[in-house]
Amino acid sequence: MWNDATRAQYARAGLVLPSDLTDAEWAVLEPFLPPPSYVGPTAQVAAATDG
Repeated sequence: MWNDATRAQYARAGLVLPSDLTDAEWAVLEPFLPPPSYVGPTAQVAAATDG
């Protein structure tokens, strides 16, 4: 059941989209994300513009 404490804890008022995550939510998910890739879209864009 919602009460004032849980309503404040799960409030999404400061977020632009309903799917946006808070810093605390990102902290929970971060261990499950792969490391950043340094060979991503930049290489793809270069290949697309070359020919």
